[in-house]
Amino acid sequence: CVVGMEACAGAHHWARALQSRGFTVKLMAPQFVKPYVKSNKNDANDAEAICEAMSRQSMRFVTVKTVEQQDTQAVHRIRQGLVYARRKGLFVEQIAAWTIACRDANGALVERPENRADKKRIHELERELNRKEKALAGPRPAGPPKKSPSDLGGRGRMISLSDRKHIVVLIDEAVENGARRMPAAQILGLSVRTVERWRIEGAGMVRADRRPTALRPPSRRRLSLAERAEVLRVANLPTFASLPPLRSCRSWLTLDGMWRPNQPSTGC
Repeated sequence: CVVGMEACAGAHHWARALQSRGFTVKLMAPQFVKPYVKSNKNDANDAEAICEAMSRQSMRFVTVKTVEQQDTQAVHRIRQGLVYARRKGLFVEQIAAWTIACRDANGALVERPENRADKKRIHELERELNRKEKALAGPRPAGPPKKSPSDLGGRGRMISLSDRKHIVVLIDEAVENGARRMPAAQILGLSVRTVERWRIEGAGMVRADRRPTALRPPSRRRLSLAERAEVLRVANLPTFASLPPLRSCRSWLTLDGMWRPNQPSTGC
């Protein structure tokens, strides 16, 4: 696998980490990648430009530097800055003194830290005042509820046959007009697999939800009619008339000679 990145100090670190895991890394100078950026600059356009630049045969790549090489380069860069300042007669102390003098001379034109804190506090007070004004104005008039795109979909939600037919027609129309099937189904909160499962192959029809008519085996823990009648009879005895159901169930299990449920998990 080949990984392309724009060369910078951090890119060399990630290149070494990727190479240690078996990846092939190609670093390029940012000025060589810039001509391939389309439209505005964002992550997607940058990634596309890097892939386009990396595929050029005439592209010049940057060699991945080791940690020692980057340390040496940093020392040279610092030395170049000091040499430039010495040649021009500039020193760090002088620049700091000039900065303070400029701030003192301009005064109100320079935004000081305390002014920024005051502006932040004023903004917070304005937000609090707007919130209280909305609360005093009372609730807004109730309008129609907003429907989300996934109102028709949702995991396990039951959809009627008419809605299913309408959904299939809408998705087919979108595909005929040039849209892809997956985004069209996702707008309705569905997956392509779900929509295809509704179709009856070869018949051009839509299958209704079979869960309401499905035959399910009776639960093994379900009480029989005789057991239900016995539970009601015992619950109506004077002994348990003033007890809640939970304490009544516990009392049935402690009394001798009383009826005891065959399955304790039926509710007792």
